[in-house]
Amino acid sequence: MSITKYFDYRGKVLGEDELSNCPDYHKAEINSKGLFELIETFEKNELVYVNPFIELEKDADVFLEKYPQLEYIDFCLLLENKGNYAKYLNFTINKHKLKDKIGIQVYDNGILPIFVNNGVNSEPKNKYLFKYFYYSEINVEFEFEYEPSGAFKRLSIYDVNMIVDSNQHSIDPDMVGIGKNDYDFNWEGMEYYKNAEPILPDDDITTHNNAYC
Repeated sequence: MSITKYFDYRGKVLGEDELSNCPDYHKAEINSKGLFELIETFEKNELVYVNPFIELEKDADVFLEKYPQLEYIDFCLLLENKGNYAKYLNFTINKHKLKDKIGIQVYDNGILPIFVNNGVNSEPKNKYLFKYFYYSEINVEFEFEYEPSGAFKRLSIYDVNMIVDSNQHSIDPDMVGIGKNDYDFNWEGMEYYKNAEPILPDDDITTHNNAYC
């Protein structure tokens, strides 16, 4: 039996009573294992996008028939499940049943992916490698960008409410460490983010590092 949850576009969980004040939101169906089954995205209370999570590629036909009004549907095909984390092959099928944009994504219990590779079949120079850490309660996002080799390239911090009063929102490799950046960001407890690999975390990611303790 699945349950329904609502999220805003930043990944924060919403109660049904909050939807009247938030016309732009995600509606997610989650199965008994805690994995997403379907995410519907609404803009001004109108359905604009769907993201089904499937176990067999042939299951895509069901959703193409269910949502004929959409120009395309973005599917996630389950590849591996490890604890709270699930790895998916991500691909788009348009209404003409043409497949495109093949990538890899990893989700935990949140609505937004923590790993994105949108260049699986691309030349190395065109690979798009990112990992994310979300503080949805305080509206802060850490975006980790990697070189095509998988080496850490840059951390960009989206601190909407200026939880840390700083103009320094981009941290390069030589700026990581206590006292080297305004956030005192370092790799302690954040080892998963040091490189693009591993794709699936070895342990639960629970740390807030030093910036928001």
